[in-house]
Amino acid sequence: MFTLSDIIQGSDGRLDEATGAGLAMTGQGFTSVAIDSRGNLNGALFVALPGLHVDGHSFVLDAAGHGARGALVREDWTPPEALPRDFALVRVADPLTGLQSLARWWRALMDVQVAAVTG
Repeated sequence: MFTLSDIIQGSDGRLDEATGAGLAMTGQGFTSVAIDSRGNLNGALFVALPGLHVDGHSFVLDAAGHGARGALVREDWTPPEALPRDFALVRVADPLTGLQSLARWWRALMDVQVAAVTG
């Protein structure tokens, strides 16, 4: 489980001042990280990745509706008015880079060997 502090520290992000206060105060964390807004996202952090044809920022509200507790979003993104105030927005320069930083940070905390298999 990731805490909100873990997400901020690992992604080099910052918590949007207008969101996530309730989540920070309860100490609830994130059960997973997701890049797809469809399906059950209970407790997840949604990462709004940009794509060639669609932008994940268009699906942040959908992710919140499917149970996500927060999202990793671009610094300059404007959230929709309907977004719940307890939904945490962690702002980063680039969500993909933020996700990669978070993964690198998390892996560095684990005492595991990394192996690669090529074909």
